[in-house]
Amino acid sequence: MAPSVYVLILNYNGRAHLEYCLPSVLETDYPAMHVVLIDNGSDDGSVPFARGGYPQVDIIENGHNLGYAAGNNVGVRYALEHGADYVALLNNDMRIDPRWLTHAVAVAEGDPCTGFLGFDTIGEYHIDADPDLSQFRERRAAWQRLETRSTEHVAGCAMLVRAALFRDIGLFDEAYFAYGEEDDLQRRARRAGYRSVRINVPLWHYNSGSFGRHSLRTA
Repeated sequence: MAPSVYVLILNYNGRAHLEYCLPSVLETDYPAMHVVLIDNGSDDGSVPFARGGYPQVDIIENGHNLGYAAGNNVGVRYALEHGADYVALLNNDMRIDPRWLTHAVAVAEGDPCTGFLGFDTIGEYHIDADPDLSQFRERRAAWQRLETRSTEHVAGCAMLVRAALFRDIGLFDEAYFAYGEEDDLQRRARRAGYRSVRINVPLWHYNSGSFGRHSLRTA
């Protein structure tokens, strides 16, 4: 039986992004995937859109904007309560290659010390890096074999996390409203003996959707 992966998509007034993100994620070829939309109090019709068009997606409504750390923690707790083996965190403005989870899980399963796994993400830190999707399409078409490399950082816009890691060291520090929370989690994980890797499966990040990021820390 394939390990279970809960894909958490955090959303705040991102209906326009969900219109491409949800169909893309649901094309994933991995058999044991559960998609969860975590809504941070949107008032743009995001929840009715997702509920009406994608009944296979579980929806958690937070009621207001909790930010990245606390908002995702709601979803992580849900995934852990449902027996997740892995948790994949995605921003709501992502497009994915259908093979992303199959290869990511295979790599993670090969080494129990792999705590975080990232991807070849176009637009990871650059807004509008590939506006016509040409790079994304080219990389998908040219992809032939899996490559992995060690890394010190996996971006929070798209990362696969071993569920045991959360059980071991805890969830995101909610003192971070947005930015810095994945760095903090990964530092704690390294101290506990986990490592991070990237694989060359391509993803695409619009890098201007999401849930309304504000300050680095709230306390």
